[in-house]
Formats: sequence, C-alpha cells, structure tokens
Amino acid sequence: MKLDNYRFEAVKYGLSTLVAQLISFVSVPLISYFYQPAEYGHFVSFTASAAILLPFVTLKIESLISISEKSKDVQELKRVAITLTALMSLGISLLIFLVLIVLKNNILHSLAVSFLLGSIVQVQALSVILIQVKLKEQSFKKINISGILQNSNTLVFQIAFAIVQPSVISLQLGYISGRMIGLIPLLRKSNKFSVHNYSKEKFLTKAIVNIFVRSRYFIGASLVDALLAGIPILLLHKFYGQNFAGYFGMIQALYLVPVTLISSSFAAIAFSTVTNKDGLVKEERLWHRKQLIRSFAKPILCFAVIFLTISLTLAEPIMGLVISDKWSPMYAVIPAITLSSALNFIWFPFMNFLNLQGNSQVVFQAALARLIVGSIFALVAIQFNTSWSGMITIFLVSQLLFQILGLGAIYVKIFSSK
Repeated sequence: MKLDNYRFEAVKYGLSTLVAQLISFVSVPLISYFYQPAEYGHFVSFTASAAILLPFVTLKIESLISISEKSKDVQELKRVAITLTALMSLGISLLIFLVLIVLKNNILHSLAVSFLLGSIVQVQALSVILIQVKLKEQSFKKINISGILQNSNTLVFQIAFAIVQPSVISLQLGYISGRMIGLIPLLRKSNKFSVHNYSKEKFLTKAIVNIFVRSRYFIGASLVDALLAGIPILLLHKFYGQNFAGYFGMIQALYLVPVTLISSSFAAIAFSTVTNKDGLVKEERLWHRKQLIRSFAKPILCFAVIFLTISLTLAEPIMGLVISDKWSPMYAVIPAITLSSALNFIWFPFMNFLNLQGNSQVVFQAALARLIVGSIFALVAIQFNTSWSGMITIFLVSQLLFQILGLGAIYVKIFSSK
C-alpha cells in the first residue's frame, strides 16, 4: 500500500465501521428506557471487572500477532491464543468461584457470578484476538460485519430480556449472546493465508518465550488501560452506589463511540503490515508508519477541536431529548468527559505509533503514570466527601496535563526526526 493511499484507506475503514458504531450509539438511549441506573451500574461494574481480567486471559498474544511478519506465524499464534484463552478463562472462573465460596457466598450465586464473568471475559478475548488476525489479513469487511452483528444483537437480546424481566442478568446474558453471534464472521477461514510444513512444537516454544519477553509491556499497558477505564466505575460502585456507577457508565458508553471510531480507523491501517510483495524491509515499513502519523496529526487535531466545541454546546440538550429523564444526573460530568475524550482522539493514535516503533515500554510507563495520578486525586477527593461528579471530574482532569506534556514530547520527536 502506498503512503498516499493510507489516509483514503483510513477514511474508508472509518466510514465502513460507522454503521456498527451508530448501532452502539443508538443502543444507549434505548437501554435507558428499559433499565434502571442501578441495574446498568451493576452491569458496567461487571464488564469493567472483566476488562481488567482480560490481559491475564489473552496474555496479549494479539500484540505478537500485530507485529508478526510471516503469515504462518499469524495462523499459529491464532491457534495458540484461542486454546490459551479458553484455558485461562476457565481457570479464572474457577478461581472466582472458590474466592466467593471462601467469602461465604451462596453456592448458586457464586456459580452464576463466576460463569457470567468468565463467559464475558472469554467472548471479549476471542473478539480481540480474531479482530487482530483479520487486521493482519486486511479483511476489513469481516471486521465490520462482526461489529454490526455484535452491537445489533446485543441490543436486541438486552431489550428482549428486559421485556421478560429487566435485571442485571438480562443485561449480562444479552451482552454475551450478542457478542457470541458477532464472532461468527471472524471465525471463517481466510484464503489469503495458509500454513504448510511448519513445526508447531518449535513455534509453540517460541511463542511462549515471546509472550513473557516481548509482551510483558503490552500486558502491563493493557491492564493499566483497563484500570483507567474501570476504576472510576468501581470507585463509584464502592463509595457512592450503583446508581452513580450507572450514570457514569451510560455517558462513558456514549462518548466511547467517537473515540473508538477514530482510533480504530487509524489502528486498522497502521497495524496492517506492508506485505512482502511490496519489497519493503523493516526499516522502510517503520518509515512509512512515521509518515502515516505525520499525515494524520493535523486532521485528528482538527477533529478533536470540532468535537470539543459541539459536545460542550449541544451534548446536554440533545441527550435530554433522547435519553430517559431518570438519567439526567449524568449530565454533570459532560464537561470533564468531553475534555478527556477530545484529548484521547490524539492520545491513542500516538500511543499506537509508539507501539509500532517498538516503544511498548514507553506506552506502559505513560499509561501507568496516568493511572497513578488519576487514582491518587480520586481517592483524595473521596476522603474529602466530594460529590460523585466532582470525583469523576478530578479523576479525568488530573490526567489532562500529563497527557498534554506527553503528547508534546512525542510530537516534537516525530517531527524533528527524518
């Protein structure tokens, strides 16, 4: 793929994923009429916990897939990853069950929690791994179909279960069912890649070594990112109640759509390795990727400014028209989450660039610093009996200065180097 085509490909991929993201965006107001904030708060606390467990289940093998240069490596990593995630999710489910029993929970309740949490982690792990494989194969159509199926079926199942009996379990079962159906297009084999005469035993040994040597920073960064997204919800659940966790989870879901749309469009192109037939060696591919981030820097910055302006002026009136009135307290955090989301439009593509350049340690350290800063300020706010919206604002805004300084340093490094 020539450098001149990168921007066009990213725009094309972004537009093609727009349908899936719009379904996700529309589902939030619909869900608000069928479920109570407390039910949704319990659900997002559950999914936040699953996201924190996810790096331990996948061990970030998908990061090895993204940097693999040979198609046979990708296919073998896929097989290793699927087997590993099944075993790890089963082990985590068993561990959760035993912990709940030790804490003197009811056996049926412990079994239900461990099963649901393990199932959510498993479908999330499979989705992450299979999407990364399809990115390497440049099978964008299958990724888009999967996203549409996942989001639409999740919405249908959650509403259908709500009609029967609205509850936390209805949300959880709807989520699992929809995600499982969405995996079907990703499970179909591609004709682009095949494996012939390859030593699986030798490869498995190499993969295990790579997991613990090359992926350790990927695992750490992924865990920290999950904690950054999940800690506000878990703190709200613990110190303020399920209702407030639901309020933040709902508005976070709304603002996650545009951020995901932009970052996934960039990652889809950036992580698709230039094929061998292009005749490019590793250094040339890295040069192309550097040119890619340069070409995207200004458009992403402009988009962030436009998003910031529109969200601060129109978000609350529009939400008031389409979302149930019982969710109105969530509007208190619109300014903070707007600022955070606008900056993340820029932050995530630049972090992807650092990963591509082999600077996964820097990405991990940056994520860890954000987590420490945000957590300290949030806990101090709780100790001073700050309101729930005040605590969230402090948590999000406390990271902004660090991110701005970090982005400035990375930007200078990119544009000052050849």
